[in-house]
Amino acid sequence: ALDVRGSRLPEPPCSLCCRDTAGQERFRTITTAYYRGAMGIMLVYDITNEKSFENIRNWVRNIEEHASPDVEKMILGNKCDANDKRQVSREQGEKVS
Repeated sequence: ALDVRGSRLPEPPCSLCCRDTAGQERFRTITTAYYRGAMGIMLVYDITNEKSFENIRNWVRNIEEHASPDVEKMILGNKCDANDKRQVSREQGEKVS
């Protein structure tokens, strides 16, 4: 999914473009094209799904292979409201980041 929105921020103007590929394999080839020119990349995993967390390492390798060497990377755990179903500890997330 692609969602582009405008917002007024202090100068200088900036642009934020978010692309959600949901980690699906079928998007892998076009995802690498998104890396070109990116200044920052957010990797989001589901704390209630250990497999999504394990895939973070693969995504980081892919970014290191295709993105600019100075691109900023941010790793985020989502679904924190489902803490009772948590499969990935906070410590695990912090260790990877």
